[in-house]
Amino acid sequence: MAYSISAPVGDKKRTTKPEPGKKKQKFAAVANKTADVEMVHVMLVANGFNVAVDGKCNGALIKTIKQFQKSKAGFKTPDGIIDPGGKSWKAGQAAFNGYMKSVEKLQVYEVKQGGKTKYVTKSEFEANQAKLL
Repeated sequence: MAYSISAPVGDKKRTTKPEPGKKKQKFAAVANKTADVEMVHVMLVANGFNVAVDGKCNGALIKTIKQFQKSKAGFKTPDGIIDPGGKSWKAGQAAFNGYMKSVEKLQVYEVKQGGKTKYVTKSEFEANQAKLL
């Protein structure tokens, strides 16, 4: 599964300039939607940065985004913004996707069967669902 954010996350005072050689590069306004901010938090955690996954975009998050951009995305002058499909988002994808796969394996479902409650992994649940179809 490919994960993405719907709008830019980070510093609302965007100072990003178009990349050299790109004609009329346009950037969307920074929206900091809670779900997108949380996804950026998780992407940063997956890439080894210590951030709280709380859906809040504050100065600490922007500082961490800049650190990530400098160390992992090769930015000379980080802007503190993660754009959907942009250089920063792409730089964090491999670790993020691996992290999410491991989390998905840990998902547990509560199933009631024959009057009893039991807990099964996501793969066990899906296998049993496939048998019923």
